[in-house]
Amino acid sequence: MALSLCLDATELGTFRTIQDLGLLFVPFAQLGVGHGITRYFPKLEQKQSAFLTYSLALSLVGFAVVSLIFFGFKAQIMGLFATNSPEIINFLGVVLLITLFALLSSVMDAYSRSYLKVAIPTFFREVFLRFLTSVLVGIYLLDWINFDQVMVGLVIVYGLSLLGVLVYLIWLGKVQLDFNWKHFPPGFRSSFIRFSLITFLATAASTLIMKIDSIMVSSMVSLEANAIYSIAFYMALVVELPRRAISQVAMPVIADHFSKNNLKEINLLYRQLSNRQLYICLFLFAMIWSNIDSIYHFVPNSELYQSGKMVVFLYRLRKNI
Repeated sequence: MALSLCLDATELGTFRTIQDLGLLFVPFAQLGVGHGITRYFPKLEQKQSAFLTYSLALSLVGFAVVSLIFFGFKAQIMGLFATNSPEIINFLGVVLLITLFALLSSVMDAYSRSYLKVAIPTFFREVFLRFLTSVLVGIYLLDWINFDQVMVGLVIVYGLSLLGVLVYLIWLGKVQLDFNWKHFPPGFRSSFIRFSLITFLATAASTLIMKIDSIMVSSMVSLEANAIYSIAFYMALVVELPRRAISQVAMPVIADHFSKNNLKEINLLYRQLSNRQLYICLFLFAMIWSNIDSIYHFVPNSELYQSGKMVVFLYRLRKNI
């Protein structure tokens, strides 16, 4: 929302499209490793650092494959945006760097969650990242940098967010390079890879649903249309924030119950979480939709962006169904 104060519709559309394109590649590069860490970490009583380096190695292999595919189809990707959003082509080099930093950060985040250390990684991912992005765009507003430098700065912002999580884990004494992977329990690596690849399909599909809309709007309509869509999309996304926060805490607990085969506790936990999330999300949606015109009133160029008002309703309706 704050970006609309500083960027015109075309710049905002470019900013969001490049960011979404970079994040779209993350689950494909990660290969489901994040969920695999959460699920299999409780099975290890030692060699946790080796597990982290093993997970990072798999993710980097996935990133290498995604990079090769990206460069192999770069002409086709450029063709998607050449007609309606040619500005995107100038910043395609930024995409893979965002993917790399976001990928490593997501693996570190999953590893931290396994120790039930949620608050600080969430701060870097949800608060620190957005704060630095706002500072970056504010510097642009002061005419200290140009828009090309804003896009380069976006890569630095993701790098700093990754560095923050890494420093935190080092400070906790949970990170050290350990390539001794032969002492995992028998069958651990093959089972971990199979589970990760299976969950990769679900994770990739979920990310596609979240990010493909923005990319399609830019390639098929215009960057200005994507700016309108993005403002409405992030309004609707507020409703999901409680679910995300609860999931960050619940997933390691559920994984621990699975490792002990405590199915009754898992069933009870799922029911409690579902009920509470439903009540909270319905309340938030009711508050947003009943005040939607007032919210848009405070958005600069509200006449332009208010045309996306129904996106808020339809996106929430689709997600709730």
